[in-house]
Amino acid sequence: MSVADCPYRHAVVLTGPGGVEIARCGLLEEALGAVGAGGCLVGRGVCESCCEGSPPSRGEPNPVVASLLYSRALRLAETLPHGDEADRLRSVAARARERLEIVYAEPMTTVPAAGAGVRPLAALVPPPGSRHGRRVRGWAVGVTTAPRVQPVLPTCLESLARAGWERPHLFIDAAVRVPEPFDRLPCTLRDERIGAWPNYYLALAELLLRHPRADAYLLVQDDALFADREPLTSYLEAVLWPGRTSCLVSLYCSDADTAIEPGWHPSAGQVRSGPVALVFPRDLAKAFLGDRDVIEHRWHADEATATAIGGVISSWADRRGIPVWLPTPSLVQHIGDTSTLWPMARAQGTRRARRFAGGEP
Repeated sequence: MSVADCPYRHAVVLTGPGGVEIARCGLLEEALGAVGAGGCLVGRGVCESCCEGSPPSRGEPNPVVASLLYSRALRLAETLPHGDEADRLRSVAARARERLEIVYAEPMTTVPAAGAGVRPLAALVPPPGSRHGRRVRGWAVGVTTAPRVQPVLPTCLESLARAGWERPHLFIDAAVRVPEPFDRLPCTLRDERIGAWPNYYLALAELLLRHPRADAYLLVQDDALFADREPLTSYLEAVLWPGRTSCLVSLYCSDADTAIEPGWHPSAGQVRSGPVALVFPRDLAKAFLGDRDVIEHRWHADEATATAIGGVISSWADRRGIPVWLPTPSLVQHIGDTSTLWPMARAQGTRRARRFAGGEP
């Protein structure tokens, strides 16, 4: 959407000696109400940033609108005496905060500042009560990526390297700019876009064939931010594989799957966290790729469903009686404004980790 096409932008004027363009934002006006009439002006640069992302609406503000609502509603609430209007504005700010993203504009670590009493991962996410199988010593790591309105791949790769995986294989579905120094990573480029599910399936198959002796196959989507207060590889090699039977492990645990107590827990039914960062043991990677229903999923009549990844993995695991273990707090945060599949779907609400190990002391 272009700035000129925005239905919420009106009363445009030029102000100041340089002719700076400002306008009133109808979304801010409606949410802040009469008391916030003076806080609804925005510059053209704000409008351009807003229009570059997912289109906002009254019920679904995008992160740009949400950030304005959050700061301005709180400021207004502080100027009012305690009462219904102040409480309403605080509620507006709280709802807006749920829409905010954790996408960083420059490389940064998720480790809290030194001296903040940072706990090790083993204290934040206690190891499971039991584990099985041989210790993981060999990793095969892949990152699937596709064009996005708001690029998040560099942030993902930076955190992945700090977590201990410095040389993942990139599976690029159509043209994606890979900045230095990541442009030297091994990659598979698909000139014509094939979609999220085919790219995921082929990525896992290629990892398995390229690294047939690996113990663990980690497949990551490009909107994953890893907890990196210490090498995550070392921590995982000490806890995999949780439970007493062969299992999948999701390093990401969304709000919907968060447990009450910290630690590792098996999924109860369908996994709602999705395939943001999944670890397959070798035997299950082979079984998944060779499953008839998994292969036939590509020919599903509903094209939107046929491209989905999380549903087919969760259904396969449930059908085979294979548990999916998840950590609380999550070892990965889901970032990114818009989905590569559905531009209106954002990483917020139940699609975000309520608790993230990278942001806890």
